[in-house]
Amino acid sequence: MLQVQDIHKSYGKNLVLKGVSLEAAPGQVVGLIGANGCGKSTLLKIIVGLAPADEGTCQFNGQESATSTEVGFMIEEPSFYPNLSGYENLSLIASLFPPDRRPDVDWALEKVGLSERKKDKYRTYSLGMKQRLHFALAIMSKPSLLILDEPFNGIDPVTVIAFEELIGEFAKQGATVLISSHGIRELQAIVDKAYILDSGVIAYKTDKPHEVDLFAVFKDIVARSGAGLR
Repeated sequence: MLQVQDIHKSYGKNLVLKGVSLEAAPGQVVGLIGANGCGKSTLLKIIVGLAPADEGTCQFNGQESATSTEVGFMIEEPSFYPNLSGYENLSLIASLFPPDRRPDVDWALEKVGLSERKKDKYRTYSLGMKQRLHFALAIMSKPSLLILDEPFNGIDPVTVIAFEELIGEFAKQGATVLISSHGIRELQAIVDKAYILDSGVIAYKTDKPHEVDLFAVFKDIVARSGAGLR
C-alpha cells in the first residue's frame, strides 16, 4: 500500500504542494491528473526520493517509499550514455543492484519491444525508442511499486497500447501503479482510481473513474480555479 500523507512543498516563495494526500493499494492503477505546473511531477519526485518534502510522509508497505528497494519509476529522462547501446546502458545500471535482486535486462527490453535494437547505440534511438528504454529501466527490477510520469509522451498509438498492457500486467500481479498523464481519455481507460491535482491540492478524487467523465470534471475544475489549460 502506498500512503502519501499531507505533503507540502515550496520552492522559495512558490508553494507548489499544499497538504496533498493519496493512497494506492496493491493491484491498483491510480491516475494523477493536472495541468502543467500544478505539482504532479514534484509529488512523484518526492514519493521516489528525488526531491524532499517540506512536510508530510510517503510510505510504501510501512516504510519510506524513497528508501524502498521495491520501487521502479519513470520520471524525467535518465542520463543514458549516448555511445552505449540500450542493452549496455541498462546492464550498467543493473550492475548496481545487489546480486540477489539483479534486474532482468533482456526481459525488460523484450517487454518494451526493443530486443531487436538492443545493441544499437542510444544516440541512434528515436524519441519513441528512448521512451521505451526508459520504461524498460522502470520495470526491469519487476518492482512492487511503479511510478510513471507521462509515460505516453512521444510514442505512437501501438506503443501506447503496449505500455497500457504492461501496466495492466503489473497490476494483475499485485503491483501498485501510480501514473500521471496529460492523456486523460487514455488514463481513464486503465485506472481504478483517479485524483485531480489543482493549485497544489487534491481538488477531486474518485474510486469509480469509469462512471464519470474525467475530462469534463478536470475542465470544470481548471475553469473555476482560473489556472487555465496550460
